Amino acid sequence: MKRNRLLACVLAAAMVLSLTVVPAMAAYPDVPADNWAAKYVNDMTQKGIFTGISEGGQILFKPDKPMTAVEALALCARISVETALRQEIGRDRADQIAGLTGDAAYWARDEFATCIEAGILSYAELKELWQSGEISKPIAKEDFALYLVRAMQLAPMAENLSTYTLDFTDKKDITAGMEPYVYLLNTYGIVTGNENKAFAPKSTVTRAVAATMLSRAIDFMDESGTSVELPEYTDYNWEAGIIVSAAAGAKDKINLVLKSDISGDKTISIPAATPIYENSMLVESRLLVSGTYARVCFDQDGTPMAIRLSGSVETVAGSVVGVSDSTLLLNVNGTTQSVNYDRFTEVQVGGKTGDRSLIDAEAGYTDAVCRIDQLGHLVAVQLTGGTRREEGVIKSVETQASGGAVLVVSGLDGQLQRLTVPAGTTITANGLSLSSLDASHVGNYVDLRVSNDDGTVSSAAMDRVTRYVQGAVRSTGSAGGVDNVTVSDLSTNKATTYNLAETAEIYYSGKAVGLGAIQKDWFVTVRVTGGEITALYGYPGSKVTEGTIAGIDYPSSDTAKMVLSVSTAQGAVVTFDLSLSDPPSVQRSGKSASLSKLRTGDSVTVTSRYNEVTLIDSVPRSANVSGTIVGKSETKTSYTIDVELDNGGGTKTYELNGSISVTRDDKIIDVSELAVDYHVAMITEGDEVLSIDVDRAAGSNATKISGTVITVETKEKTILFRTSDEKIVTVDVPAGLSIQTVGSGTISLSKLQNGDSLDIYGEYKDGNFKASVIIKI
Repeated sequence: MKRNRLLACVLAAAMVLSLTVVPAMAAYPDVPADNWAAKYVNDMTQKGIFTGISEGGQILFKPDKPMTAVEALALCARISVETALRQEIGRDRADQIAGLTGDAAYWARDEFATCIEAGILSYAELKELWQSGEISKPIAKEDFALYLVRAMQLAPMAENLSTYTLDFTDKKDITAGMEPYVYLLNTYGIVTGNENKAFAPKSTVTRAVAATMLSRAIDFMDESGTSVELPEYTDYNWEAGIIVSAAAGAKDKINLVLKSDISGDKTISIPAATPIYENSMLVESRLLVSGTYARVCFDQDGTPMAIRLSGSVETVAGSVVGVSDSTLLLNVNGTTQSVNYDRFTEVQVGGKTGDRSLIDAEAGYTDAVCRIDQLGHLVAVQLTGGTRREEGVIKSVETQASGGAVLVVSGLDGQLQRLTVPAGTTITANGLSLSSLDASHVGNYVDLRVSNDDGTVSSAAMDRVTRYVQGAVRSTGSAGGVDNVTVSDLSTNKATTYNLAETAEIYYSGKAVGLGAIQKDWFVTVRVTGGEITALYGYPGSKVTEGTIAGIDYPSSDTAKMVLSVSTAQGAVVTFDLSLSDPPSVQRSGKSASLSKLRTGDSVTVTSRYNEVTLIDSVPRSANVSGTIVGKSETKTSYTIDVELDNGGGTKTYELNGSISVTRDDKIIDVSELAVDYHVAMITEGDEVLSIDVDRAAGSNATKISGTVITVETKEKTILFRTSDEKIVTVDVPAGLSIQTVGSGTISLSKLQNGDSLDIYGEYKDGNFKASVIIKI
């Protein structure tokens, strides 16, 4: 405690002296014009980096006065980051710095914070300096060199130097590991050695020496176009990857092709005049070479405004032993290694891709594959194992004979997910254990842990006490000095006005906002406690979901809806309930179509408002695999086919799920109808089959099928039909064929509805069932 009080006095006194203001262009009596450091001292004074010291009625510079570590760090922070941003960083890290320094060194808190943020030193290094008392002692020249190189954003360059030559006569005196930093400063003319060609690494840095080194450093940064970038204090959009090629395009553009294992390949048209930075310094476009990692930064209009290069990328793989809000701790071949991630890190967790928001400290990941550039930055990480968090309101529960259940959960943003809860899963409700889930839990909030490996639920914690409402904001207001929000409940269409609790948490798209940000027509999930809103989660009322149709589940009764599952580029599977009685508009290949024309594997854009689909725009993908079925087997849950490939690639086995689309002549047939000797064209991703089209098939005879209507296409004279053994069949209805009813004469095809029970006589031809008699039961 005594040491800290003494340190506080020393630091305060030092700052009082150094803050005495001297007018710009002033000449110090103790630094005459012919002094070796005069021009550097005057330069630093004019730029406001140094100020004079009042003594004996004069303003002196005190060129031979030693610089302390705290003063050196403050100066490095000031040349690296401008004042307003230093103050912002200081506010953000105020608790962290105050927790270390207490009431001491209040004047340097912004600079300490900036040093940590800009990488001039780590928090651990600052803590060591502070607790040892070295922070208030004169700084050695080699230590100042280290901090200065880091402030200039050249540390990665120094750390990657493998060969270098130092000509100083006392180079043997430089501490091991410091040589690359001294070498760079010497190479760029920032340190040149004394009259004996010595660097004097252990000598104390004086104010004159510091002014000289800083003045030269600033000149170098200006000449090289150095642009210091702090990831957490940027908000622009970006795309990144390893350069595949960079070729001249039309109208002074560069076509930059980037490859990323996470976000995929992309081609970006870059204006030729776009600034390019390497090691934070401006470089020429010739450095856009294959194998170099590049990040393209976009302005608010989506125009590239800069390209940041960071050399080649190294892959580091290991097991995950710890996760924090900015660091992954790995075991790599028996050695513990930490890697830091930030907003410029691409992340893949299980099947989902995105940014660092996917990383969950509680997930329990098992393994990580990291891509690290030459700046030491984690540009991408693929995490496997463990679980992810999903939360929302339970919309339906389908119990299974196995004792498990399938949940449909409406997320806080209103998007639906179908999640499987295996038997034996840990389930709690307000802390009490439950053996299973059932329909009585519909409407409850649920917090789930979902396996990143297979997508099944590993634990479910429900809140059966607190009420959650999902709906649309109709208005905001105030009554009796209390703010309120009117929400229209989408499940009842009833609008209710709720008071906002004084401590209510308000978010929009995951970011905290104030009451004034709430807007009419937001989709919201609100937590209502004691009749008041205690939390409000807002999202846009309309959404556009892009991806690939992963599954189509047709209704099994007249009350059910068709379920469309869409796999997004981020790896999420979003489901949409579609009404067959009031279907949304459907476009396929730019032409109006019906729901029955959608196929798994289609590229699709789904537009929804409050999660009710208004438009489905699909584009069929071309088959990428073709061959002849030479074998087929089935289990209770899936089918397996062996396909002899047309390209001479031999025979390959594919497992098929029941929700993929199987068609013949653009009409749906059931997956069970596939048979040996059928020739098929398939859309696949890896080993997964997305859809199958039978382009040559042998006929199979049948006299009668029974089941229920799914949809009727009157123009095409077809019925999409679910047979009593759960097969999906397209029934062709000849022109003029009437449907017979029991005791009520006949009706036309247009009178059939979803859920109607039929007996149909006829035969299979080319994969479809040709009806000769239809009886409505």
